[in-house]
Amino acid sequence: MLNTVANLGGTWPKFFILLLVDMFSESRCVSVSTGETLPIDCRVKTLLPKCLERGGQCEREREGYFPVGFMCLLAGVVLYFFLGTTLRRLQALQESSWTLSSISTSEQGESDGARARTEGPMAALSALPLPLQAWARHPKRGIVFNA
Repeated sequence: MLNTVANLGGTWPKFFILLLVDMFSESRCVSVSTGETLPIDCRVKTLLPKCLERGGQCEREREGYFPVGFMCLLAGVVLYFFLGTTLRRLQALQESSWTLSSISTSEQGESDGARARTEGPMAALSALPLPLQAWARHPKRGIVFNA
């Protein structure tokens, strides 16, 4: 199940990116004999044979790949500036901060329990911005830690 969700997480954005590439691309049907533009949209595959029937040829005026690539680059830079400090803080946490302890506080003693609470998953949660902390602590939507 986890593998399926991971595969979907890497697959569904491609659909929207390719849709944007199609939206930003422009092509036209040009008559081979006269050079005039025919009123047929060459981006639609079902209309391509109509262009060829009328003696036309599809010519691409603008490729949508480059504008969409530039927009994705800008989105990445903006996300880096907004989330960069939080991501660096999360990256600096020790590996033990990412693991859950199965030993209860009463079994380990009070001093160990206090240490586990400060170094455990709550430390990773406290590194997030406040709205995300509130979302993650909500019992119906997020992760509930015993703190």
